[in-house]
Amino acid sequence: MRNYKHNKNGYILITIAVLFAALGLVLVLGGAVPVVSHYSSIQGYAYSKQALLASNSGINEAIYRLKTGKNLPISMVVSLNTGSSTITTTATPGGKQVAVEGVQKSYERNFQASLQYANGIAFNYGLQAGVGGMTMGGGSTINGNVYSNGDVDAISATINGSAVAADGSQMTIDQVNNTPSTPTNSIKFRDISSVRDFAQSFQPATSSVLNKISIYIKKVGTPPDGTIRLVTDNGGSPSTTQIPIGTLPLDVSMITANYSWVDLAFPTPPTPTPGTTYWLVLDNGSQSSSNYFVVSANNS
Repeated sequence: MRNYKHNKNGYILITIAVLFAALGLVLVLGGAVPVVSHYSSIQGYAYSKQALLASNSGINEAIYRLKTGKNLPISMVVSLNTGSSTITTTATPGGKQVAVEGVQKSYERNFQASLQYANGIAFNYGLQAGVGGMTMGGGSTINGNVYSNGDVDAISATINGSAVAADGSQMTIDQVNNTPSTPTNSIKFRDISSVRDFAQSFQPATSSVLNKISIYIKKVGTPPDGTIRLVTDNGGSPSTTQIPIGTLPLDVSMITANYSWVDLAFPTPPTPTPGTTYWLVLDNGSQSSSNYFVVSANNS
């Protein structure tokens, strides 16, 4: 009679191998799910942006058709490579109500605009300037149309569009002190704390609207922008009573290292009283011995 021994080691090894395989599968799936989820979220964000662009394109298409007199049907579809937009137009008193639905895959972005017919000048990514006009230089470029209520001065600059200087009322100089052409004196300010600001008094001769003041100024280094104020007189010195002129910065980009006339056009032009003393104040919030302004002066 033969005796047989049952060896169970093989079953144990197989069981352990199966458990390790199952554990490895769980780890792989656990790492794969976040990766797939992250990929889906990025793809969803991209589709959402594409739907937004399609909706923007629909609005622009409707505005373009209305501005150029082209046919804008009640409903139309604009198809792009990255989505499509459905434009629905409803007539309103004096204009159009435009609703746009941009779609990419299952993502939608909607816009609605109320458009009114009116007379005016169309600007294509351009610039509009007030009575002070505008000055360009240094190789700068404007892509679009320019409309100005003052002069348009462009030296070593480009305007890719039309430039219109409005034929408004001619401004006249009320007070002037511009001789000699080469300044005999100069006034530094903002270079030390005791001379941080600059002030110049004047007395207008008429009650006409004061549109702008020009100063003969240069800069040393790169001082920051300052602030322009117009104040009343207090015994021969500037007072703390301001004349409303709007927000007017002393734009350092308009000032060069050589003396030149810089126009300061008031956003809210005041109407001064003839024979009354006023002060133009150039404020600065800091000082530097290497970054400051210099105003020309004479003995007058």
